[in-house]
Amino acid sequence: MSPASHAALAPRQAELERLALRLIGRPELQRARTVARQVFQDHPNAATPDGRASLVDAANQHFLGAVQLATNSDPANPEILAICLYDHPAEGEQKFPSALHGGLENPDNVYRIVPVSADYRYELAGVRHRPAPAQVTYELMDTAPGVDGIGAQLGLLSDRDMQVAPDGSFTITVDADPANGRANHIQCPPEAKALFIRDTLGDWERQRPDSLRIARVDGPTRSPRTEAEIAAEAAELVPRYARFWNDFRDGFLAQMNLPTNAFGPPMARTGGWGYIVNSEFALAPDEALIFTTDPGTAPYHAVLVGNHWWIAHEASRRSGGYNTAQARPNADGSFTFVLTSRDPGLQNWLDPGGLATGVVQIRWQGATAGAPSPAPIRGVRVGPLSDVAWDLPAISAEQRDEQLARRRSSYLRRLEAS
Repeated sequence: MSPASHAALAPRQAELERLALRLIGRPELQRARTVARQVFQDHPNAATPDGRASLVDAANQHFLGAVQLATNSDPANPEILAICLYDHPAEGEQKFPSALHGGLENPDNVYRIVPVSADYRYELAGVRHRPAPAQVTYELMDTAPGVDGIGAQLGLLSDRDMQVAPDGSFTITVDADPANGRANHIQCPPEAKALFIRDTLGDWERQRPDSLRIARVDGPTRSPRTEAEIAAEAAELVPRYARFWNDFRDGFLAQMNLPTNAFGPPMARTGGWGYIVNSEFALAPDEALIFTTDPGTAPYHAVLVGNHWWIAHEASRRSGGYNTAQARPNADGSFTFVLTSRDPGLQNWLDPGGLATGVVQIRWQGATAGAPSPAPIRGVRVGPLSDVAWDLPAISAEQRDEQLARRRSSYLRRLEAS
């Protein structure tokens, strides 16, 4: 992909990424980076073999993710910023590194953040492409996740509730007033700080995220912040961001008490837009975890693997996650997956990136309101890898290479100008 085509979903994305890359070289950001890395080094995860192996990468991704958020936090001059992307071309020979954080971000989701305030009126002009994403949600929150908390949902507009013209065009309004008959309106209360957008792609090769542009149409004008002002905000945020995601993950795990190599029942997401199951895995080098999932009535269903920092494995280059377009189904429409540390030469291999421990996340999204909850995970077992060879079709090394090449090229499609 040439730099000229690197629009990454919005006209200003490439400029904001270049700004983030400039900022990380400043002395105040390097000092903040050192403080944030110590947060990871002081965590009990760092004392485990897998935690040590993935610590530097996790710290670096949190660092860049925080800097990115600081580049787009002014509601008077909002941009539409794509976040939580895997590494991708930037400018010339430069690469924008992966910038995920400890929320186990889904590689099927295109995440975008827009700063908002009840002091302003905004219009988002959009185009929905065909075939449409499996699900799209516009979620109004009291903070961008990780800045001042995880973010409480203040409003939700989903694709199933939107009015879209036959040509795919639509307009979303965001302001402090009630809808009063306006379609696609999100009322913005005083505590609102961010609009969090998720386009869930159930097929990377065919589906594309909504094309979006934002305009502030009313409210007091304010000059854009200087680079020095943005750098100061980023330097303050970086250590706080690292502490938040580590504390949030630890609190979540303590509350959920996740089973190891086992799965509980699916849990509903806030706002009723989906279901989720989380589990931990711990496997010996010659062991495999095998399980079968059923998408049921959900138009989107996927499985993802991450490490104990809750960073999703590089699913654009590895088979660390599958949706139903990427996985091979069973005869009854269900999907059987095998998780093991080395490539078993089988279909639906979940690659943990060389780690023996980590997390598995299973998602269902987009079903109509009132649809039955998903069926429990079944056929869960752990055993020697040699015992599961007959369970799944074989895949050759050449076919695996082709599979991964297609994943990477289809992932990069979401960054192309639309």
